[in-house]
Amino acid sequence: MRFGPTDAGPHTCAILSGVASCGSVACTGEAQYAWEQVYSNPSHAWYDIWGTSASNIIVVGYDIITFDGSGWTVTTNPSDKTLYGVWGTGPNNVYAVGKDYFSGDGVILHNGGTGWGIVLDDIDEVGFLGIWGSAWDDIYAVGLGGEGYRYNGSAWSPFSLGGVVSHAVWGTAWNDVFVVGDTGRIQRFNGTDWESMTSNTSYALLGVWGNSIGDVFVTSNSPLILEYHGSTWEAMQNDGSGDGMEDLWGTSSTDIYCVGPAGRIMHFDGSSWKDMIIWPTQETQNLMGIWGTSSTNIYAIGDGGTILRYTGQ
Repeated sequence: MRFGPTDAGPHTCAILSGVASCGSVACTGEAQYAWEQVYSNPSHAWYDIWGTSASNIIVVGYDIITFDGSGWTVTTNPSDKTLYGVWGTGPNNVYAVGKDYFSGDGVILHNGGTGWGIVLDDIDEVGFLGIWGSAWDDIYAVGLGGEGYRYNGSAWSPFSLGGVVSHAVWGTAWNDVFVVGDTGRIQRFNGTDWESMTSNTSYALLGVWGNSIGDVFVTSNSPLILEYHGSTWEAMQNDGSGDGMEDLWGTSSTDIYCVGPAGRIMHFDGSSWKDMIIWPTQETQNLMGIWGTSSTNIYAIGDGGTILRYTGQ
């Protein structure tokens, strides 16, 4: 007999034997979503993922690995720093940012289509943890030191973020940018000024992603997940257990995925957050980033060089 569930969770059925003296046989099964491991190497650790299509995906960490639609290729990181963020406008314009583990100094890399090179290095105590842009000439890199760097098409310049460590940045346009960080800090750029928003939490905020200006979601280092509907930040309901979640990505406000410690992956369907899987080989390792091209092509990355793929099954 083969078990072919249509959704996750416990299932029961009765198999009819067709013999009166035997009767039926009760069966139970527990279904999980099929996340498949497509790459693993203990010598690597991955911290962020981004791409332009299903055949052009970039993952960064200690090194850089790319997917061309048929296979994964590892490229040596040209800097001596770990990379924590990657973003671009196309396959021939990609940036990666990172920091030195000990000094906290930052680095910015660029690939213009001919290979990775260092743009800025040894930025004193401004190690970068995240990057996002609205266009090729409007890019934000955030991290340690309480300040970020912004690219205007010709140069990177520092700007103040209030002295708080920032973990992630995301926006909808050049005049609508969100930065999240320690002590529940959320700051929003309106095109002219950065304004502090009330998050109603003191937890460190780790990831930010949205579907529109009035539909933004934030993960934290607690079970708390925040949602913004255009006026206030509110706590979303999840199962309330486990550690916080690192990163999130979705296709819409009713189809969001987030990853976190111990191989945990959760999904929001518009009503509630539910566990998809706790990846069995990741019981003591973390998933750090998630990104996809559609609800049937999603990648999760993390410790141990792990890259997982979900195809919607």
